[in-house]
Amino acid sequence: MRVFLAILLDPPLRDALRACVRALQAAHPPARLRWVGDEQHHLTLHFLGEISPTQVEAVTRALAAIPPPVAPLSLTLGGLGAFPSLSRPATLWAGGKDAGGGIAARTAEYGRALKTLGFEIDSRPFTPHLTLARVPRDLDPATIRAVGAWFAVRQALAPLPLTQAVRAIHLMRSELLPSGARYTPVAVFGC
Repeated sequence: MRVFLAILLDPPLRDALRACVRALQAAHPPARLRWVGDEQHHLTLHFLGEISPTQVEAVTRALAAIPPPVAPLSLTLGGLGAFPSLSRPATLWAGGKDAGGGIAARTAEYGRALKTLGFEIDSRPFTPHLTLARVPRDLDPATIRAVGAWFAVRQALAPLPLTQAVRAIHLMRSELLPSGARYTPVAVFGC
């Protein structure tokens, strides 16, 4: 089973992200991009990959044993960016801001628990973001740069800062289908 840990969006943030994507699509990008479907927008905390049902049970037990955070968590959506950079974009995203660092702290707690179970955890600093589109890898370098330049001047299309309380973190199953990925909650951890 292919799984990841994520924060799901409340309807106001989901609607704002949908409007942003529609406006970007209407702004005629210089290449065909692979847009993420509305129902797939989420904030990934850890991607675990393909794991067995036994490992899913162990992950669920370990994460459920972590006490809830002391302070409430909140996620603010706003701004646009790209990985690895706007000059060489592979992933176009909307930024997520982690007021008070609570989401990053929770992500680190989960990471430590997952490491004890033998999972390899990304050592890069946590950068909250929601993927909007992926740039096809087979594009020539000039077209990739053109996509980055096009996206850089679209900041006005970014969602206005909107905030939601984070009430839960979900362990999600990802099924790769010909029609695209389908996500299903496997476990929920309160915040």
